[in-house]
Amino acid sequence: MGVPSFYRWLIQRYPLIIQEVIEEEPHEVNGGVTIPIDTSKPNPNGYEYDNLYLDMNGIIHPCFHPEDKPSPTTFTEVFQCMFDYIDRLFVMVRPRKLLFMAIDGVAPRAKMNQQRARRFKAAKDAAEAAAEEEQLRGEFEREGKKLPPKVDSQVFDSNVITPGTEFMSTLSFALRYYIHVRLNSDPGWKNIKVILSDANVPGEGEHKIMSYIRCNKNHPGYNPNTHHCLYGLDADLIMLSLATHEIHFSILREVVFFPGEEDRCFLCGQVGHRAADCEGNLKRKAGEMLDNTEADVVVKKPYEFVNIWILREYLEHDMQNPNQQSKKNLDRLIDDFIFICFFVGNDFLPHMPTLEIREGAIELLMSVYKNKFRSAKKYLTDSSKLNLRNVERFIKAVGTYENQIFQKRAQVQQRQSGRFIRDKAREKARDSVQASRQFSGKLVQLDSLDEVSDSLHSSPPRKYLRLSLDNNIGVANVETENSFKAEELDNGEDLKFKLKKLLRDKSDVFSSGKGEQDKVKLGATGWRERYYEEKFTAKSAEEMELIRRDVVLKYTEGLCWIMHYYYHGVCSWNWFYPYHYAPFASDLKGLESLDIKFELGSPFKPFNQLLAVLPSASAHALPECYRTLMTDPASPIADFYPADFEIDMNGKRYSWQGISKLPFVDERRLLEAATLVEKSLTNEEIRRNSVLFDMLFVVASHPLAELIRSLNSRTNNLSNEERATIIEKIDPGLSDGMNGYIASCGGDSQPPCFSSPVEGMEDVLANHVICAIYKLPDDIRGSEITHQIPTLKIPKKTIHLVDLKAEGLLWHEDGDRRRAPPKVKKIKRYNPEGSISGNRLGKAAHKLVLQTINAQLDNNADILLSPEFSPPTVSASHYRRTQLFFSPNYNFLRRFFKMIGSFLTRGLVMVLGYAYPAYECYKTVEKNRPEIEQLRFWCQYWILVACLTVFERVGDAFVSWVPMYSEAKLAFFIYLWYPKTRGTTYVYESFFRPYLSQHENDIDHSLLELRTRAGDMAVIYWQRVASYGQTRILEILQYVAAQSTPRPQPPQKRGGRANQAPAKPKKAPVPQPESEEASLPSSPSSSSSENEGNEPTRKASGPSRPRPTVTSVPAADPKNATQIAQKSVASPIVNPTQSTSQVETEPMQIEEVEGEAESGNENPNPEGPKETVMEETIRMTRGRLRKTRSEESR
Repeated sequence: MGVPSFYRWLIQRYPLIIQEVIEEEPHEVNGGVTIPIDTSKPNPNGYEYDNLYLDMNGIIHPCFHPEDKPSPTTFTEVFQCMFDYIDRLFVMVRPRKLLFMAIDGVAPRAKMNQQRARRFKAAKDAAEAAAEEEQLRGEFEREGKKLPPKVDSQVFDSNVITPGTEFMSTLSFALRYYIHVRLNSDPGWKNIKVILSDANVPGEGEHKIMSYIRCNKNHPGYNPNTHHCLYGLDADLIMLSLATHEIHFSILREVVFFPGEEDRCFLCGQVGHRAADCEGNLKRKAGEMLDNTEADVVVKKPYEFVNIWILREYLEHDMQNPNQQSKKNLDRLIDDFIFICFFVGNDFLPHMPTLEIREGAIELLMSVYKNKFRSAKKYLTDSSKLNLRNVERFIKAVGTYENQIFQKRAQVQQRQSGRFIRDKAREKARDSVQASRQFSGKLVQLDSLDEVSDSLHSSPPRKYLRLSLDNNIGVANVETENSFKAEELDNGEDLKFKLKKLLRDKSDVFSSGKGEQDKVKLGATGWRERYYEEKFTAKSAEEMELIRRDVVLKYTEGLCWIMHYYYHGVCSWNWFYPYHYAPFASDLKGLESLDIKFELGSPFKPFNQLLAVLPSASAHALPECYRTLMTDPASPIADFYPADFEIDMNGKRYSWQGISKLPFVDERRLLEAATLVEKSLTNEEIRRNSVLFDMLFVVASHPLAELIRSLNSRTNNLSNEERATIIEKIDPGLSDGMNGYIASCGGDSQPPCFSSPVEGMEDVLANHVICAIYKLPDDIRGSEITHQIPTLKIPKKTIHLVDLKAEGLLWHEDGDRRRAPPKVKKIKRYNPEGSISGNRLGKAAHKLVLQTINAQLDNNADILLSPEFSPPTVSASHYRRTQLFFSPNYNFLRRFFKMIGSFLTRGLVMVLGYAYPAYECYKTVEKNRPEIEQLRFWCQYWILVACLTVFERVGDAFVSWVPMYSEAKLAFFIYLWYPKTRGTTYVYESFFRPYLSQHENDIDHSLLELRTRAGDMAVIYWQRVASYGQTRILEILQYVAAQSTPRPQPPQKRGGRANQAPAKPKKAPVPQPESEEASLPSSPSSSSSENEGNEPTRKASGPSRPRPTVTSVPAADPKNATQIAQKSVASPIVNPTQSTSQVETEPMQIEEVEGEAESGNENPNPEGPKETVMEETIRMTRGRLRKTRSEESR
């Protein structure tokens, strides 16, 4: 079952479940002879497995469409690839007791709907790809490019990987041959049992494996400490493994996101580019191409184990509410976790529109579960049975979030659409700029063919350029025939490259512009009615209610069916969900009153399933007599195979995510039509259309071999059908704990020679392998609790609270404006050793605040002690305490503690603002699989820290004096990264990102223009800097010349110190009213009026000079001017720290004022301001620049 994004979510939330596979490589000796790996030696991964289970469809499909080499063209190539694949998996795991290979057989009807949709969609995509390829071939031919001819292939249609086809029948014989080869020759295989369940055994491969485990574990003789390993690519294997409640269970799978592997070039063996872009040494198959080709580079995908026992530990912590007093049963918690995961995706029911994994759906489900079911006695499931009352309570609580989810989804989609439009605009602008660079002689000069090849990025580099520039390929020594062949092959790679890109762009509705109009508009008022009207064609409220009830009934039946399927196998072969769409979570009401029953029925025959799931384009996979039922328009079931069908994108972006709206198959009509043609089948076709049994293989020396031989001797004289009915119970003591029954197989169970069905592989001449039919024991539904089995060895606990991911806001709550969740759960967190937290952190912060206050009082101590500050009502005792507080000794202590506080604050900022986040960032980066959300969070954090640092450097003089700035900075850093506040995301999304998004196009355009016109701008700015410097130098020289002849001054009279008054420099001439009553005399040494005794001040400052008359703007109201003068007189400003140098420069300032006053008297109403030297120089410089530019433009 494919659950999109589930595996990614799982390893991001529970990263410690992943273990990298240590793979031993074969050795080569002299002469290039490869020594195979001895799988009988201990496993290098440090863990010995008993049973290895292979979901064979996870092997067949990758061998049909390999990513690391050209696609095969024959069945033989596929089989050889599969044999190598299985060998590699066997070397990794090295099972000691059992190898179980399961191929998908006939699936239940509930699964057929999905299989039908996938195969019809694959046929439609293949037809579109073929049409696009023909069009591209025509374009290549018109351009004179030769292409290699099309190669006939047996594996052109992947739909043949379906039970009942000739390919699947041949595969079964090929795997039997492979088993005989390995059991006869490999020492690591000789002590194990091999079970092959091929496509003629009904059931999906992974569920046949689970049936084996379930049926064996509850029987006597089973070892509960059996170590299982299951290989497969489907996400549901994890939930199926959890459902077995086996502790020692691992899943082996390929690393999902291997960087560069999707772009691996099979010509040179390197990653990071495709063959069409290859510029290295060209490599082809031996004999096809150049004589100097090297050995092919083998690039192997890495593998990893998913350890289920560690996942169980995670779920034990994560599925329980930390505030509940009693702990829940772990096995029942796991059952409930499996059930709630059904709502986010499965193969049997359509996707519920409310929940998306990428939108935090599983977090929402787990949060609701923990809050609603705190009691230790409340569960959603009891093994395979659902408690529909609790399920309704649970899903009703989930449905209360639907409006918020839909509204948030609409905002996100609108934002993504806007970003896509902006990206397209930037890409278009970039292309136009690059085009101008290619054809402009001034901006870009191409000096070599390499630059030409790099600049023409719209198509892959051509082979003739690479051959002309690459010295590693000896072109002069290549024969003409090989050169032409190389050119054809290279053109073929170019064709594949362009075809793949074209198909990828067409599948993207954003890129292709084929997005459908959203008629439902989830989140807007009336979305429920529009949904049922558009998706279920409901015309009225009554019809909508009837449809809703039936949809809820069928969907609830589906949930019950899946639970039974996971825990006890198929409960009905014929049941299926009869709609293309699912209900909303809030629609699941009245579940307890539903009457749900199933009839077991029987599985389809293989050919009938082919009729049900294959499109007419794949009719070649069926016998001749069946094909007319699919292709003949007069066929009674012709309507099952539409030539075209609607794909509803349903708000998705890519075409493969759409819903194929195919007509559902009428089982009765299909079986009636198939019965009419069954009589025409050959014996070989009858066998392909039959239901067969699992096969058991062991070497002749195995303890079970004697039991098989004894059974064969008793049934030699019976027919094959009669022999299959006589069974013998297996003794678990002879079979390493395996239970079940065996029966004699048809024909010779141990032929002396086993012929090879694979072309090019040798026959097995001395066969020592014996086989028999294997039948599962009865499924005894035990009720024992896993962790209470006496002989079970529980692995050591590896997960602690510090390994759990901190819970944040749910996806729909984490909007642009963050708000606290309704109930904030207080989870006890464990801080690193040596860190400051809790009471210690509070006390430290309290001390910092007090020290900061003391520091502020210290800066104002002189003002506080001045007589003007002390009010007359202050008592003597209070005044003495104040004097003591500001005494020299106490002042020293305060300064000392101020220094300590500043040091502590700076240290905390360094530790909590830089060092600790850097260490957390290091741990995130160095993880086995870094979480993208954590990487994004820390990138946002360092962006904000960088902006704050820039702000501090620029505005240091303005912010350093702000009280408690350092403490505020420390609190801001903690707010940014603290798990509960997560301020980084809020600050980034609310302030930083909106601003940059608004100006992003302007910034990018400026940067692009800067890079494009860097040379011209450098010349212009150099001219501006030179002109500005010249102007400034001229002004400085003029100023120095004007000050070089100072006016002689009479000697100053010395006055007594008592007669001196502090001087205050005059900052600017104050405009005075013309009226005598309101005029204020200006003095260079004092701002006081004459009534307060200015004569001593003038004597102390210097000889008196005639006061110039300053012309100013007349006051509109003399009364206002008088009030201004009174305020100036009543507010004396005392500045005892005024320097003497400022007093000595005052005469010069008065002279300047005199000049201004005189000019003002001569021209009381000037027409405009006089042009300064700087303005005149700038004007002249600009004129010269305009003249220079006009000459260059000519």
